[in-house]
Amino acid sequence: MADYVTSFLPLCATQWGLNSSRVHHLLEFIDGSCRREPDFEHHNPSITGLCRPGFSKRLKFGNRIIYWTNDRGVGGSYLVAILKVIATRISHEAAAAWYLENGHEQIPQNLFTAGNTPFPLNHSHRIINFKRLPSDEATVRKWNAQYRLRVNSHPDVAICEFTFGPNLGWPTGNTPLLVSREDKEYIFRRIPNTRNAPKLLPNEWERFMKRMPFFSPFTRE
Repeated sequence: MADYVTSFLPLCATQWGLNSSRVHHLLEFIDGSCRREPDFEHHNPSITGLCRPGFSKRLKFGNRIIYWTNDRGVGGSYLVAILKVIATRISHEAAAAWYLENGHEQIPQNLFTAGNTPFPLNHSHRIINFKRLPSDEATVRKWNAQYRLRVNSHPDVAICEFTFGPNLGWPTGNTPLLVSREDKEYIFRRIPNTRNAPKLLPNEWERFMKRMPFFSPFTRE
């Protein structure tokens, strides 16, 4: 069974995002895009191809994914969540049906289905890969359209549960745990490039668990 580690840009990576978290009462360390990938505010987050095309297709039942923040804007890698895959679906529509069939009134915000709209720009970190358009609404429409293209090419969805995350309570309080450079070197014997979600070797997972002893309830089954 494979485990992975990946990084993301949290809402608090920019001053705009920090202001948004305060004004709109959002967690600082959720994903900061107009489509939360994943949506850490949902009880069962889903992983899609919005940010890492092809990654969701690789995921299988039982895989676990470590999410920590990109250093950009926050000065380090904060361990935000560990997700475990509990189901996979071949499309966003099929994933949305799973949520409704399993009693969820809302679906994760990163699923592209009718009525599940992106967040407005003032709910995001505003880190985009194009020149901002004259209005916030036009900027979000273009941002969302880029994600839509990725969904068309990479429609697979992995539905997850938390084994560690904000809804379970971080052991350090309101801020996730900082994973230091020394921690990474101990676990991986290098500094991994987590943008493309590398697979962990068995001994890397074991060293991760040893380095983060409060994870003892979540050892491999």
